[in-house]
Amino acid sequence: GPRVASLLGGGDTDFTPVFAEARARGGVDGVVYFTDGRGALPTMPPDLPVLWVITHDDPAELPWGAVVRLPA
Repeated sequence: GPRVASLLGGGDTDFTPVFAEARARGGVDGVVYFTDGRGALPTMPPDLPVLWVITHDDPAELPWGAVVRLPA
């Protein structure tokens, strides 16, 4: 399917634009987000699968999607 270009954040990321871009493109099967988990989430979960890949060992509170940790 179509791929959304890689986007690079800088801490306290607003996650909303990535999900808006995936929705706008259509045909996106899911989103894999490499992140520290800190930032603003969309008010409503997206209607596609999300895999959060957390890049540190600190707690990350993400209310939806699957979460995995990238080993250090």
